[in-house]
Amino acid sequence: MKILMVTQAPLTLQSNGVIISTLTFARGLAAAGHDVTIAAPGAAPKLAGKHNTFNVLHLKTYPGFVGDFPGVPKSAWWPHLNFFKTVDIVHIQHPFSAGWNAIDVAKKLGKPVVGTYHTLYVEYAKTFARLPGLREIAAAEELHRTKKYFALTDHMILPSGPMRKVIEKYGISTKNTTVIPTGVNLESYKRQADPALLKSLKLPIDRPIVLFVGRISHEKNVEAVLQVADKLRGHPSKPLFVLTGTGQGAKLYQGLAAKMRLGPDILRFTGRVAKEQTEKLFGQAKVFLFLSLTDTQGIVVVEAMSAGTVPVVADALGPSTLLADGQSGFVVAAKSQTQIVNDAAKRVAELLENDALWKKLSHGGLLHAKLFSVEATTRQLVSVYRQVIAEKRKGDVSQPGSSANRSVRGVETIGELAKFG
Repeated sequence: MKILMVTQAPLTLQSNGVIISTLTFARGLAAAGHDVTIAAPGAAPKLAGKHNTFNVLHLKTYPGFVGDFPGVPKSAWWPHLNFFKTVDIVHIQHPFSAGWNAIDVAKKLGKPVVGTYHTLYVEYAKTFARLPGLREIAAAEELHRTKKYFALTDHMILPSGPMRKVIEKYGISTKNTTVIPTGVNLESYKRQADPALLKSLKLPIDRPIVLFVGRISHEKNVEAVLQVADKLRGHPSKPLFVLTGTGQGAKLYQGLAAKMRLGPDILRFTGRVAKEQTEKLFGQAKVFLFLSLTDTQGIVVVEAMSAGTVPVVADALGPSTLLADGQSGFVVAAKSQTQIVNDAAKRVAELLENDALWKKLSHGGLLHAKLFSVEATTRQLVSVYRQVIAEKRKGDVSQPGSSANRSVRGVETIGELAKFG
């Protein structure tokens, strides 16, 4: 198959969950023999790795636009229309300008469109809008965007099962949806001591590490990680809590850690760490602590299990579906922040104190992670592609009430390109 994947985020944001997913599937599809092109704003970066046998199509952005998700004008697709005519299927990663315009072109050319709903934008809108009145307005706007996204695609990929329930609560049909988590290249993660890596990150080699990897921001519930560290200060095993990543909340949480007197002997922020180093860092930790309540998947949980590190996660959305509680990690109840912190601290302490339990869950995690290999999840995605293409050819998706003949309204479109034929 000839596949076009479209992302609003530049491929240089390789710590971004959507970009990680897009690159992972592109590599998996290419390795399986498919012709894959990723359309993204900005210049194509130099991508590390052995399986980058896909193409990158550069989308021009609005002049002077600054940010991680630059606006893509309708004219960005004009130089690529002939190429667009040759693809078998289009896979949209973001419901923003690059995606809307790609959907519009695809509809005019009769190309099937698959989308992935990576992010619960409605919930994020409630988090980022500071004033109560604005929260409702922002959430309503994102709900409208979400409904439009589902309506304009022939099939939607959801990263986890709980997302389907959330979508249904929004009043959106989940008939044409499939749950496919992002796969992990298991070969990249090993449980192997690496003193040189720890030294380069100024981390001790003789203390158990409780690791967090992700964006340092409110929606990741970083405060709960700090509170667990506070509860376990003075624990006989002397655990060191290590938070790896960057984000708009980095200074805020560094300041909070200082107020809580969580000094470098208890907790450390490493900042951004290169991907290859991060992969190795997973294998240096004893426990992976991830208490996010908004993650739709939580690929990092699988990465931790792949390295033999035992995850402790909150019972919310994606991360809790990626492990077997008590067999490959622990899931803690999430009815309140206090409960999350108390139960997580208890589970982390158990893993630090009971080596037999840790070994059991570490081994269980290694086995469980195989369910999420790149090869396994790519096969699922290819199956969906083939199904959607077949239905498109039969005309099933062009029946009344389907998305095939709907165009983008109320957003930037390339409607004037109707004559390009």
